[in-house]
Amino acid sequence: MMSCTTELLDVHGGIDPAELAEYGLRPNEILDFSANVNPFGPPPGVRDAIARTMIDRYPDRSCGELRAKLARRHGVATDSILVGNGASELIWLSAVAWLRQDDPVLIIGPTFGGYERAARVANARVHLVMASTSEGFRPPWEAFCQFLATKRPRLAYLATPNNPTGQTVEARAIARLAKSHSHVGFVLDEAYVDLLADDVGDGDSMPDNVIRLRSLTKSHALAGLRLGYAIANPETIRNLATVQPPWSVNGPAQAAGLAALSDSGHVRKSVACWRRESAELVTRLRDNEYSPMPSAMPFFLLPVADAATARQRLLQRRLLVRDCTSFGLPGYIRICGRTHEENGRLLDALIDLRSEVLPCRT
Repeated sequence: MMSCTTELLDVHGGIDPAELAEYGLRPNEILDFSANVNPFGPPPGVRDAIARTMIDRYPDRSCGELRAKLARRHGVATDSILVGNGASELIWLSAVAWLRQDDPVLIIGPTFGGYERAARVANARVHLVMASTSEGFRPPWEAFCQFLATKRPRLAYLATPNNPTGQTVEARAIARLAKSHSHVGFVLDEAYVDLLADDVGDGDSMPDNVIRLRSLTKSHALAGLRLGYAIANPETIRNLATVQPPWSVNGPAQAAGLAALSDSGHVRKSVACWRRESAELVTRLRDNEYSPMPSAMPFFLLPVADAATARQRLLQRRLLVRDCTSFGLPGYIRICGRTHEENGRLLDALIDLRSEVLPCRT
């Protein structure tokens, strides 16, 4: 267990047009394996719904129709849902609503840097409980529970499935822990839950001190629109809504969300295909001297000699992967599987680059 005092880095996956310009490349030339987004695209009706949106009018600031549809999906009341400009906005809202200067905050790492950044902007004291490489990045549950009991943090951020490791924690274990630590607010980031092999639904019911975050960015391929939502008790939702900027969710995003939720078949089938193709890529990498880390997701960590070098060499071949140095993992890249043909291109490049990319064997 450690307290983190390192410099805050705001690094994400995805294409950076300014960086590509330095290489003389254009975004449409790049195969992006760095962002954990459904490579088969959004449901077909999404684009038509966006085209029909009247962009000369203000959107519904309460996202009423979308909230009602999400409430039906999860079997909760409409006032238990808050829609946001991606799950990232909701992470920031939780920090703004509840954290004060020097409040302790607990995070299981390595994980998405947005939790730490939001907490630090609120002048909270951030503590990381780190998973270890030697245990395959299994969540350090005992250390996490011990910290909760001894330090009594104001908020605890927990991602399941976790980014970048793809590891999970059982919902019933989180529910039991939250119930026994009612003084702690738990922000449970489930942005990737729709990508699990099994249909977990909503898992066990959660105590009132838990905020569940979901995303339509990943499974429904709406990354360019930014759309996420929180599920919590009505009082918590009101507290979050109080600090949310007005009209933070635009009209096209709301329309896209309604259309995407109406086509669950597309998401179910495309995610299943995505998982199969990613699993095949993992197998083929292992057949070619690489050692991908176990993951419950269609994305995974790959040990390399130097993440920054591996990313640069692949980008020169118009293939983008995630350098995990910002996660505290300079010896790993993160790869999100794509289609069969696209995965083949990445595999061929990694085979060609083995002498430069593979970590030294001792």
